[in-house]
Amino acid sequence: MRGDVTIGGAGVAGERAMLMASYDDSVVATFQAADATKDATIRLTDAGGANAFDIKKDDTVLTIMSHNNAGVIDVNPGVTGHLRVGTDKLTVHGGTGATTIRGDTTIGGAAITEARQVSVVSNNDDVTLTLTAGGDGENAKLQWGDGVHNFDMNMLQENLVLSATEDDGRIQINPGAATGRLTVGPLAGPNVVIDAATANTEIGGTLTVAGRSNLAELGIETGLATGNSLQTIDKATGILTSDSTTLSAFVPGSGSTVEVVEIVLNNNRVSATSVVMANIVRNCNDNTLLTVVSTVPFSGNGRVTFKVANVGSASCATGETFDLAFVVLN
Repeated sequence: MRGDVTIGGAGVAGERAMLMASYDDSVVATFQAADATKDATIRLTDAGGANAFDIKKDDTVLTIMSHNNAGVIDVNPGVTGHLRVGTDKLTVHGGTGATTIRGDTTIGGAAITEARQVSVVSNNDDVTLTLTAGGDGENAKLQWGDGVHNFDMNMLQENLVLSATEDDGRIQINPGAATGRLTVGPLAGPNVVIDAATANTEIGGTLTVAGRSNLAELGIETGLATGNSLQTIDKATGILTSDSTTLSAFVPGSGSTVEVVEIVLNNNRVSATSVVMANIVRNCNDNTLLTVVSTVPFSGNGRVTFKVANVGSASCATGETFDLAFVVLN
């Protein structure tokens, strides 16, 4: 046939079908345009032509396109089948939508405007984003960049590293401003907790500072107690008020023995190797001058003995007491 062919037509009712069949071999339908400047097209349309779809060979490109702006192209494999591109370069499971991509994927690009978003959403179960490197020594990495500043979250064997690639890069972690907290370590157990509203920091272990520590204010736990024998202040610092004492004044050159009073304190911060410093912060009266002549941590831990002497011009009178302040350093 040298001209066009019409099967059915505007005035013909009922379905129409065109069948090409072979009982023992393949069949081929060929649509051949004159050259690379011409197109070969299969057009699927209704009578009005408003909802037309084309399957077209445009030079080296096969195009499936809709002529209607609201046109939808639905590729629907069986529920146990797959949509495949390049054998297995891209596969989509017909029943679950599970998708496998063998190459790189770009969403947006250098010439694409407006915001772009990637979402992983489940309406009834967990979601997971997994990055798996090829083996030991290979890296799994997330990168952020705007063309000027770039950041990496990089898995380097047993280390997870968040870093800036520029010298002026800054990393900010910002929990909720009202009641937010940043926790390093388990929720229960030794950890570091930073309160976002106040920047108050709780450290459940030992803090080691290799350089200089600059503090606007130093707040250290402290406690109070009264008595000379086995009072308890389980704090790093405290003030201990003595029992009533008549500690005599020591007169230099008199040949008399220095009188001392012993104060034994229970303190679970004290170990045999602790450094315990003490000072008298309130004397018995204006004419006494008390001094701590020794502090001795107990070898079994949890206890320290202070010895106090009076080198002033008057003795402590009956009913008078003094205050001793101490610091435990470990």
